[in-house]
Amino acid sequence: MAAMKKTAAALGWVLLWATFALLVLLPGWALLQAAGQPADLNAIILPLASSVAFAFLCTIVALILGTLAATAVRFLPAKLWPLTDLLAASGVAFPPFIHAEAYQWLGDIFFSRSQLWHSNVVIMIAGACYVSAYLPLTYFAMRISLAKVSPSVVDNLRAVGISDLAICYHCAAKPALACLPPAALLTFVLTISDPLVPALLPLPIPNAAYSIWLAVGSGVSLHQAALLALILAAISICLAIGVGLFYYAKGLVFLRQALLSESLPARPITLIHSKAAKVFTALALVILVGNSLASVLIGGGASPAGGLDVRAIATTVGLAAVGLAVAGFIALLAFFLGRRRRPVRVLDFLFLILLGTPGATLGTALSLAYMSSTPLFSAVAGIDSDWFVTVMAYVTSLSPFLYFAIRAFAASIDRTSIDLLRVMGYSRTRAFTISYLPQLRTLAFLAVVISLAMAATASAPLMWVTSPDVPLVVPLLFRLLDHGRVADAFILTFAMAILLFLLAAALYPLLRYRSVRRLP
Repeated sequence: MAAMKKTAAALGWVLLWATFALLVLLPGWALLQAAGQPADLNAIILPLASSVAFAFLCTIVALILGTLAATAVRFLPAKLWPLTDLLAASGVAFPPFIHAEAYQWLGDIFFSRSQLWHSNVVIMIAGACYVSAYLPLTYFAMRISLAKVSPSVVDNLRAVGISDLAICYHCAAKPALACLPPAALLTFVLTISDPLVPALLPLPIPNAAYSIWLAVGSGVSLHQAALLALILAAISICLAIGVGLFYYAKGLVFLRQALLSESLPARPITLIHSKAAKVFTALALVILVGNSLASVLIGGGASPAGGLDVRAIATTVGLAAVGLAVAGFIALLAFFLGRRRRPVRVLDFLFLILLGTPGATLGTALSLAYMSSTPLFSAVAGIDSDWFVTVMAYVTSLSPFLYFAIRAFAASIDRTSIDLLRVMGYSRTRAFTISYLPQLRTLAFLAVVISLAMAATASAPLMWVTSPDVPLVVPLLFRLLDHGRVADAFILTFAMAILLFLLAAALYPLLRYRSVRRLP
């Protein structure tokens, strides 16, 4: 039995490292080879500096607005919370470049297009696109952190004479510090990776992701683009390692604090009687309603020129499902192989690097490795490299998220309840199911919905590896907007958003029903 376990573990490690080599090592080697040629550093520094500064500023604004909105929602009646959460989630259902078209259409009502494209105004529009698209990350991270605050803690602090400001710090600010770093990291990585907003808006500053995308697509200055992609990855990975060290120093597991382990019906923050509660609540509603309506108002009353491309939606959902299945298998395999202290640290580090790598870098590496005239391209050409690399792009984006979600769930398990049920005569599997099936249900629900949302809205690394032979929603949306077919883009993006919300609405009750049936 022990020999079989060792053999299975050895085969698992071989499979895991082979997959890691296919997804990361071989594309990374192709990227390093391309970047090894001489390049003009002056043409790299300016887009690099402007893109990093712009992404950092957008991240800060999204953190501030998302935190304010999530905190202010606690002052609202509990019946309104689903509505505010829906308003917040609606922003992430649309790609950032759809937000850009919405803001331009809104601006056309009051200003001419030349006024909108003034250097300062267009930079603000581009920033608003990313803030409104990724604000939900901060919003829901803060909502989860506040939901874990116990009302009894607030009462005890007030009973011993602690001021309201100190209570806010201990009950809201400190939990937020454990939840917001991953949201900030993802916002930065997604913002710095997007090439499509700069492609639609005439930004007066150079953009690194857009420059890399153009160079890879045209084959001109490819070595320069590869070097820029590597430097982008180095900066982003350093930030990811910083976030990981922050959690390691506090003895926490990455994303562990972002799991909602219990639902508290009370609103402890409301117990702090702030005089500015009404103003705060109004601010939250303005942020959430504005964030949702910006993408809803796209279209401008134009008549659609064509029908809905159902094939693109079906292909996107199908490939996303395949990518989710493969990424889930990789994440589970890595989790079970890394249950000991030393292997788990190595795997945590590797997946943290993959999570912090910008999509622009991943897309460039995959394109150079599997879509150019290389031995790797010849090896996969027989299995239709376009579809193969598209699935790989989904897997590289989803596997780190799924791995850390599983790690965080495992860290939240309390062995006491399982041991108690074992004493009562339940099997180990049955005891685990009874104790943690609700959390597993929520985890599965979030994994499916977030995976489909990323497939429907994320442009990187997808735009680097897509081709006309693989009809997908994001490339099709960009082509429609690029050709002025705004109404067709409006119909397609709303159809995809409605599909996401319908799947979310149907999947959670289904998972809940099946889990309830299995409980004793």
